[in-house]
Amino acid sequence: MLSGPVPSILAAQSAQGYWLRPGAGYSPKYRSTVWQIIFLAQLGAEKSDDRVKKGCDYLFEYHQSKCGWFSDNGTPSDFIHCLAGSLQVSD
Repeated sequence: MLSGPVPSILAAQSAQGYWLRPGAGYSPKYRSTVWQIIFLAQLGAEKSDDRVKKGCDYLFEYHQSKCGWFSDNGTPSDFIHCLAGSLQVSD
């Protein structure tokens, strides 16, 4: 949490919890909110950190469809299987 890419990723986060631009969006690949959350998870960022929580809350609000799965824009019609696999929830 104090060295490597995690502090840089968190420093680029907006006060509202997103990265790069607000709202749902899978693109641009590797730079949008979805990807920053995936990277934080892969890098072992602490889920108890308020910034990590805020990013996850933002992701759930804008990328999870009402039926429960993740899509690139928050609607069921844009379900992306690899994205769902990358965002699976675990403790």
